[in-house]
Amino acid sequence: MVITVSGRGVHSGRHCSVAVRLREPGTGFVFQPRSLAGGGHHEAFLASPHRVRSSTLATVLGSASFQVATTEHLLSACAGLGVWNMEATVEGGELPICDGSARPWVRVLETLIRSSTRAPRAQRRPLVVESPIEVRDGDRLARLEPASGCLVHASITPRAGLASLGPTELSLALTPDAYREEIAWARTFVYAADADRLRAAGHGQGASLDNTLLITDDGVANPGGPRGESEPLRHKILDALGDLALLGAPFRGRLVLHDSGHALHVALAQKWSAALREAA
Repeated sequence: MVITVSGRGVHSGRHCSVAVRLREPGTGFVFQPRSLAGGGHHEAFLASPHRVRSSTLATVLGSASFQVATTEHLLSACAGLGVWNMEATVEGGELPICDGSARPWVRVLETLIRSSTRAPRAQRRPLVVESPIEVRDGDRLARLEPASGCLVHASITPRAGLASLGPTELSLALTPDAYREEIAWARTFVYAADADRLRAAGHGQGASLDNTLLITDDGVANPGGPRGESEPLRHKILDALGDLALLGAPFRGRLVLHDSGHALHVALAQKWSAALREAA
């Protein structure tokens, strides 16, 4: 079974689409351009930390001749549900932003799981954090440390409007149910004070109040307000899980984030990937 999702790219503003299907266990996350579907797949690539081409406001993966932007929400949903084998056939160079969260991708994956005769959630051996590994950018931090289970502790420095949205620090143990209930619904966000500058720089051309939480000095500008408590902080966790999914397996340990973003998440995944290769 294949499910196609179409919409706008949040950064390009252009129409884009992706056809998602499950793959056999052990085959990982494969991205390919639609022009090659059913034909030669020399441009298809397996998602991994070394495939990152950019981590500015979104994670862009690519091969020598094919790139796909904003992969993090789909990969986050995969990691959150424990789906480690997926193929995405992409048109338009970016994944649709949908409603700005991972919830639409959760629904796609759950539909595929229900219809599949395979074992898409066959147990994947977790990557165990044996010793702390971290990356920093000033006070900003992404760190993995030993722990039993899959744990996350995230915090974000308060800015005007943020304090009214709930606590700026959150800890949770990750399971598929916890992901659905605590993380998947959280939308991408931008501060109103930064929005014009980012758009002028070419980012967020497809952003709107339908897919992006716009944080003002007084709260949020979106009709209906936030979806739940600490939505921006929960979206930081959502993004981090999507970026760490590039490692191709769940982690067993504690993920600590402070004011993190894609660049730090990717750097952490790349650093751990290099350490794993050296230890092999």
